[in-house]
Amino acid sequence: MWPLIEIAMFGAMWWGTQYFDRDMGSDSYKTKMPTAQAYVDLYAGPVYLIHYRYSMILLHIGCAFLYGTCMPVLYIVAFFAFVVLFINERVLVCYYYREPPSFDEEITMKAMNIIQWIPILALPFVFWQMGNRQIFETEVVPIDRASDVIMSNHDMKNALSHTNPLYMTYNSGPFFLFCLIMTFYVLKFLKAIILDDEEEDDQLCEGLSDYYDALEQTDKAVNIGSEKHYMERYKTRTFSEAQFDRLQKSGSAELEKIIMGCGTYRPLDNLKYQQEFQYEPVKLENGTTRRDNAIFIST
Repeated sequence: MWPLIEIAMFGAMWWGTQYFDRDMGSDSYKTKMPTAQAYVDLYAGPVYLIHYRYSMILLHIGCAFLYGTCMPVLYIVAFFAFVVLFINERVLVCYYYREPPSFDEEITMKAMNIIQWIPILALPFVFWQMGNRQIFETEVVPIDRASDVIMSNHDMKNALSHTNPLYMTYNSGPFFLFCLIMTFYVLKFLKAIILDDEEEDDQLCEGLSDYYDALEQTDKAVNIGSEKHYMERYKTRTFSEAQFDRLQKSGSAELEKIIMGCGTYRPLDNLKYQQEFQYEPVKLENGTTRRDNAIFIST
């Protein structure tokens, strides 16, 4: 329900703020904001927090797997939660949130690695839940007085009594499957320690193309335009002649080999700095260096 509450509550606040900013009129160019960036921040919407979405996905999957055996309705709840989340995210990314930056696959792969462990961690829970005879066999221990403690006969001794390979029941499968999987991972870990002599990956190789080819076209246009602007106006360089020549002659790499996000260490190439400092970089467009002139720059 939270995605629906989020769009209803925060969306109403967002649209209401815009409505009052233009004095309850329909002209979106009429504003009380003191700067251009304040106007953009008001109408661009909130930042898209992808880590928050992944945590919600992990929560639904974890609850369904860990407790769905004794409460099967959780599987149905998780299914409808994902349907609502899918539709909600598609709509909100288009009409509510500001355009998200280019995310790499790191956070996605980390989430996938966590998800693959959830079914394994759920096996001990399934083993324990299916060992409750009051749920699956309607066994009830009678009591003599109303004040007596109702016994369930659901204890570890009773649960482990069903792990006998010669007398297997419905909660024996999860136990043996969990032991088999954990044995496999322990052997795999020992093999990596004893037999694998390769050096540990320093994660310096990211599978990207050559730096100049891995830059996005927009980043190249800004770098080339800014460099020509600095040379013509200030007689200064940020690239050597050889580096600048390689940058101008570089090609375009495949999509999966392109640098996602800011491709340099220059602060003003970062979108957040451009927004905070109200800076519009010079870029190369149709053979000439120019700015979009959305913001007045005096340098």
